[in-house]
Amino acid sequence: MSGAMKKNKTSIIMKKELLKIFVAVIIILVSCSKDDGSAPSDTEPGNTAPVINAQSFTVTEALDSGSIVGVVTATDADEDELVFTITTNSGALFTIDSSGTIRLAQNEQLDFETASTHKLNVEVSDGKSKVSAEITINVTDVNDETGDIYIAGIYTQSELNQDWAEAAYWKNGEITLPTTSPSEDYPSAAYSIFVEGNDIYVAGYEVEGPEDDLKEIAKYWKNGNDVSLSLGDGFSRARSIVVDGSDVYVCGQEDHPDYGNVPKYWKNGNATILDIEAFIAYDITKANGDIHIAGYGEVSGKDGRFALHWKNGNGTAVSTETATAQARAIAVSGNDVYLGGFETLQGELEAKIWKNGQSTSLSDANNCGIEDIAVSGNDVYAVGYEFEEDGNIYYAKYWKNGESFRLSGGTNAIALGVAVFNNDFYVVGRKGTTTLKGVLWKNGVQVPEYTIDNAEFRSIFIQ
Repeated sequence: MSGAMKKNKTSIIMKKELLKIFVAVIIILVSCSKDDGSAPSDTEPGNTAPVINAQSFTVTEALDSGSIVGVVTATDADEDELVFTITTNSGALFTIDSSGTIRLAQNEQLDFETASTHKLNVEVSDGKSKVSAEITINVTDVNDETGDIYIAGIYTQSELNQDWAEAAYWKNGEITLPTTSPSEDYPSAAYSIFVEGNDIYVAGYEVEGPEDDLKEIAKYWKNGNDVSLSLGDGFSRARSIVVDGSDVYVCGQEDHPDYGNVPKYWKNGNATILDIEAFIAYDITKANGDIHIAGYGEVSGKDGRFALHWKNGNGTAVSTETATAQARAIAVSGNDVYLGGFETLQGELEAKIWKNGQSTSLSDANNCGIEDIAVSGNDVYAVGYEFEEDGNIYYAKYWKNGESFRLSGGTNAIALGVAVFNNDFYVVGRKGTTTLKGVLWKNGVQVPEYTIDNAEFRSIFIQ
């Protein structure tokens, strides 16, 4: 036999032997798999794994940080308690709690132009087995037009070595000072801003008079030109302003020679005392032809100090005699009237919203107060502050439909004004302890370009 033939025969024999070995290994493997009864590594023998299917949710890009996106559902034949986790997130935009509720993470925002869809991998466990599914979050577009942003407050001209505050307002970040205070003896402040057409109205006060007889004079400025409201007989302040066509409505307080400090409102400069036993009218609005005012004071025949609502001059207490209360803000939506403020009971401060005279439920309301309120559609926004128990640290915060959130960067800060525009909500306030900064938040997130040194923002209007 030739060498080539021997080599070929040897090759054939080797192939047959290898084939026998391969078949034997397959038989052994199949036999083992039938005999040992093993399961996937994440499933315990005798346990039925949970079932979770792919799911999708749709939200607007204007969704507030911390708000609910949706609730992931899963089932378990053994009725075990299920726990959910996100194993693949979309840039850490979302959080999920153990019950499956997905939220937009705190201090995060969605942007339709950046990503109209987000994919998450959500895992569910019954404590023995784990399974997962893809969760899709679709983002819808909203009108990104911001409008013109008007803010009123106070400003200290540190560049002039000035250490007293002046009334100020800003349009899209550009400041206007309607007063020219000559010294620290003549400060001024702006509490409220309203825009009607091309006209800008700002309400507040300015100290005037000779040095031996200085008085705070309630006034408003129209396009920087002042209109005095009080007669100068006592100290007075204009707290809020609203304009309807050619009519200008302002509320505040004045030191009356016979009654002391009393709440007032002015229509086109003509004053009306709301109640000689009350103290301050903080906020005013006009809706459905009616004038609504929020404030506080005493009530004839009752003990204590009450949160008050005046409608066309007629006052009603919305709080009870068990607590001292103030209504600091008012908003009207349809036939519903909302007041925001606080109550103090046995030294404990609690934020309050009253709807049509009835107290509503708020989360995390202890050691808190509300300074402003706004209603947009079915959403009710309130802004204010929260104090730590010792009072040394405080936080700017907001409530949306009763649920509370702290504003980003809001340590040692207070939120004082709120406005809603094109599904976005804007909050203004101040932060700092010794040197104040005016601050603007949009949808709960601080806007750096609107952080102004030596300022305090108190009111906001957008159109």
